[in-house]
Amino acid sequence: MFRKKLVMIPFVCMLIFSACTANNLQGLASRNSESPQQMSNYEIRCLANDLIFKADRIFYLFYEANGLELTFENTTQITFDNGVTIWETSKDCATMKELKGLASDVFCKRFCKEMFDITINTDNPKFKEINGTLYENTAVGGMGGFSRLLTNSMQIISSTDQKIEIELIDDMPPFRGKNMRRLVKATLILENGKWVVESYPF
Repeated sequence: MFRKKLVMIPFVCMLIFSACTANNLQGLASRNSESPQQMSNYEIRCLANDLIFKADRIFYLFYEANGLELTFENTTQITFDNGVTIWETSKDCATMKELKGLASDVFCKRFCKEMFDITINTDNPKFKEINGTLYENTAVGGMGGFSRLLTNSMQIISSTDQKIEIELIDDMPPFRGKNMRRLVKATLILENGKWVVESYPF
């Protein structure tokens, strides 16, 4: 089930934010190809936190209505004969290559393919490139309820040379006075020399 977020952060900031300190972030690039045995427990948590935080925002981008959070002011639009309107995206993500690059930096190839097949390679795509310019159909998406992943609750279940398994709390608003939090799992794998998200709790 797709999820809407309670709090939205400006798109550019969402992709660069991490709970780790600046010094730790500088070290992530060099450690992104290392095995967990070469990293401390804290470094593994920083790596996992950074990837899950970005995965949460990239998933929102692809599956929610107006995932790129377009303002529609002074924005070029195209309306087709069937009534579908698409909007030109911002300079922060102006081409299909840039859009797919955001996903491939965070998710594994299999996950990306499934996401692209649903949102791009379809008869009613959410994203479409025309003459080198990326457009978004902001009416596609917006399914599911409210929830958010609490990265500060993250625990490492297991780690090997090729895989890291974690669990964390998925926080949902109370329903009829009952706490709707649930414990979910995610998996990171080492693919083509870098750590990416293989499974993600959506």
